[in-house]
This record gives sequence, C-alpha cells and structure tokens, in this order.
Amino acid sequence: YDMLPQNIASLGYLTARPHNLLRRRIQSYLDEAGMELSMEHYPVLNNLWVKDHITQQTLADLIGADRHRVSRMLDVLQKQGWIERLPHPESRRENLIAVTKAGQSRQSDVMACIQRALDEATAGIAESRRKALISDLQKICRNLT
Repeated sequence: YDMLPQNIASLGYLTARPHNLLRRRIQSYLDEAGMELSMEHYPVLNNLWVKDHITQQTLADLIGADRHRVSRMLDVLQKQGWIERLPHPESRRENLIAVTKAGQSRQSDVMACIQRALDEATAGIAESRRKALISDLQKICRNLT
C-alpha cells in the first residue's frame, strides 16, 4: 500500500474501485443465472423488497435519484415483470409501486448472486475485520451526509 502511486492509494480510489468491480461481478452472476436485472435497477428492487406499495417519489428519495430517472427504471422493471404500478387510493395523480409475485419469487436468486460475489470479494478477510470495515465505511457515509 505504501508503495502505490498516490492516486491508487487514495480513499476515493480504494472505495470506488471495489464498488465497480463488485457491481460487474454481481452483474455477471445475474446474467449467468438468467436474471433480467441490471445492477442499476437493483436499488429500486431492494427497497421495494423491504417495503413496497410506496410512491415513486418516496422510492426516489430512498435511493437518492431524481423522479424522472426512477420513472425510467420503473418502466424497465415493469416491462420485465419485476414490479407493477397500482392506483393510489388517495391520489389520482400518483401510483403505488409494488413488487409482482414474479419479482418476489426471484428475490432469493438475486440475493444468492449478490452473496456469491460478496463472499468472493471478502475471501481471506477475517469476520472481525469485515465488520470493522463495514463500520468504518458506514461512519464515512454518516460523516458525508
């Protein structure tokens, strides 16, 4: 680490590079498993698996994306059968976003692909060090928000 060029030893690089590599690895496992899911859309589904029947704006706030970008992602996910838009009971101007039965049934397969990549990424790192790394990264996120 001490011998690396400054740009490669920076915190920014050492957080961005593993993120990009991990996303690519997960995407390859999703593709291999026949999942029609882009890692770009995963945050949408992940939040809906926790709590669905929420508005598009709520979802946009949860994933930190603008409403128009979320709308485009929802169009793709709806076309692929992952989610559905339902009429909002109190507002004719909004829909509620929900995971379809097919989307629910594929959750465990998606999570297995993610876990496989995470296991590879953290191979050889003791559990205590993994927990410390996660804790430190969470603190960095809190410091910046």
